[in-house]
Amino acid sequence: MRNKPNDMRSEEILKKNKNKTTDKELKTQQIMSPGRIFWIRFRRNKLAITGTIVLLILASLSIMAPWIAPHDPNTTNVRYREKPPSAEHPLGTDTLGRDVLSRLLYGGRISMTVGVVAVAISLSIGILLGSLAGYYRGWVDTVIMRFTDIVISFPFLVIAITIAAILGPNFRNTVIIIGLLSWTGTARLVRGEFLSIRERDYVEAAHAIGAGEGRIIFRHILPNAMAPIIVSATLGMASAVLMEAYLSFLGLGVQQPIPSWGNMLVAAESLKALQYQWWLWVPPGTAIFITVLSINLVGDGLRDALDPRLKD
Repeated sequence: MRNKPNDMRSEEILKKNKNKTTDKELKTQQIMSPGRIFWIRFRRNKLAITGTIVLLILASLSIMAPWIAPHDPNTTNVRYREKPPSAEHPLGTDTLGRDVLSRLLYGGRISMTVGVVAVAISLSIGILLGSLAGYYRGWVDTVIMRFTDIVISFPFLVIAITIAAILGPNFRNTVIIIGLLSWTGTARLVRGEFLSIRERDYVEAAHAIGAGEGRIIFRHILPNAMAPIIVSATLGMASAVLMEAYLSFLGLGVQQPIPSWGNMLVAAESLKALQYQWWLWVPPGTAIFITVLSINLVGDGLRDALDPRLKD
């Protein structure tokens, strides 16, 4: 019986200490910058971190291709055509005797560059049109969104084939085709964000002090809409890499002898290659699969880390 008051006091002391600790944690979270909060959330996602590491490795290998590739990617040698992997050619040779590993490394530079530049083009168009539609609304919104619906209604490959036939298949035109046909999702996303943000108090305050429309759009609304745009851009890069592979496989994208993962997959058209020459198509196919999967993992991690509704 005598020990009960002491036990009660001990429990009260423990509760006070816990409350103090909780208050300290809350104050620490309030002091942390948005960038630090984002990094803490992002690094908790192990799959996103793994995807980031894999992407960095692939990008580094592609950038360093001129120094680490064992052979010139365009040097042909008919005597060594279609040779299986060996010490001299770790991933074998193709139908013209070119080293597959060297072409794989150089091809990564092309495929990833197409993804980055095409996404930059689509973001520029999508953000511009989405911002105008969401901010001005009315007839501006109607015209832009109906034009967006028209672009969406056409199948990608039909338009891509038509444009490639007119402009000619090459690296530059592949980037233009993918960029011009991939902005619709971004435009809709930006429009929705603008419709929501333009009604908030700080935007009304900016109107009240006489801020110009350009300043309100690019200094007050757009920065607060960037989180979903960043996620969309990341996932759009994965789609761009796949689109490049589609077009190059069909002969409408990057052309030989310039290597890309897409045109290296053309070897899979041969039944002989599918059955007996796996080194001609498995490496580029695996590279595309790993790259797209890693980008999607990073995109999922960014979405979770940038979500303001997510509680720590």
